[in-house]
Amino acid sequence: ERFDRGRFSEAEVARTVTETAVAILQARGEPARTERLLGEILVGLDRAGHLRRLVAPEVDGGANDGGSAVSDQAGLADDRRRDDRPADHPRPPNAPERPATGPEADSAARSSPRGSFGSLRGSPASTGSESVRAPEVAVAADRVERLLALVRDELTRPDHRRLREIEPGRWWLTDRDDVAAAALPLADRVEWSVFSLLSTAGRLSESAFNERIAGLFTGHDLPDETLVGACLESYRSLASTPDRIVTSDDLLTRSQGHSELIAELANLGHRLGLRVWISSREQAHRLGRRNLSAWLDDSEFRSGPPHVGRARAELIDQVDVTWHFRARVTMLFEVEWTAMLGEPLLRRGGQIPADPDLVRFLVVAPERTELIRYKLERSPLLRSALETGNWHIIKANHLRAFAEREQPSLAELEPYLGLDPVVERQSGEQTTLFEG
Repeated sequence: ERFDRGRFSEAEVARTVTETAVAILQARGEPARTERLLGEILVGLDRAGHLRRLVAPEVDGGANDGGSAVSDQAGLADDRRRDDRPADHPRPPNAPERPATGPEADSAARSSPRGSFGSLRGSPASTGSESVRAPEVAVAADRVERLLALVRDELTRPDHRRLREIEPGRWWLTDRDDVAAAALPLADRVEWSVFSLLSTAGRLSESAFNERIAGLFTGHDLPDETLVGACLESYRSLASTPDRIVTSDDLLTRSQGHSELIAELANLGHRLGLRVWISSREQAHRLGRRNLSAWLDDSEFRSGPPHVGRARAELIDQVDVTWHFRARVTMLFEVEWTAMLGEPLLRRGGQIPADPDLVRFLVVAPERTELIRYKLERSPLLRSALETGNWHIIKANHLRAFAEREQPSLAELEPYLGLDPVVERQSGEQTTLFEG
């Protein structure tokens, strides 16, 4: 391949490392582990010609920035020419001994120092009947070690303005514009693709399903098999077999259930003596013979969405349901039948600053419990958003059970909260979330 035979530049390598890592994270829309980034980064360096510049001398014959690597390569060529003399041709008195070969050389190579990325590097191997020579192994190891060190140093640079290690071995974007340009989280896109495929593809075997999903995601956003498996497990019905997987989820039924939960929340808020607001986009949805706007009274219409701290009213209006009480406390409810948490927690929720008087609730379908748990375990961003945003998870069936109480009160809501709530465990001390 033709490539620019300029000087090997560590600064250019660092720039390519950053640009490639940012592109990967933006395409995935979620944090990625070091091993996921490293392979793609090496491909990016190769495409930019940096790997070939590292091992090739410049056109003018001078040493490139690779320094000793190129000089060693030239020296090895001279040694090879000297060592190819016939057996009866005497070796000059001052000629160096033939370098060690065979297992000893491989052992020496394996014992050479490595950086934190060194375990991801393959070991040199012999070809045919010729053994790899120790000096050649050392030169190759030095080049790989140098390259991995450049990648490692750029990713972990303390003053990096675009990348950060949000937990050991997992990376995410720092720059606000880079984050804004990122795609929806890969986990959410895979989940929706799994549901869409199961609900529209007709008769589909498990192997055919995996092939179809693999064709939808390639390149930077290639999903892990465990993610696909977790989504499939959440949406497949008990009637599924390896030869025919089906889902019991129906989009129309789920949409209807979503509207019913919003109406339930509006009724419950009024019973608790709170003022209620339903998102403008939800008000036009019909439930029975009425629009959801019918669940608001005239004074609530006139007041519109409440003001919460520094959050703009139009941001509060994007939330499904809001309860508020005389500007003292505000409760936001996001109702979801999927486990797609990126939109409510990170995008919409991330635009509403945390406030001492703001409490948020995520109402979820009980069928999504394990998929939500899996997503929270794999995403430090979601876990952080739950904690800093004062979010509480409540399953839809538990919300209905609480609403059916004869005289519900906020002080009695605590046992219904969480992926493993007290009402399911039927033990443990019950504490109160709200006082007075």
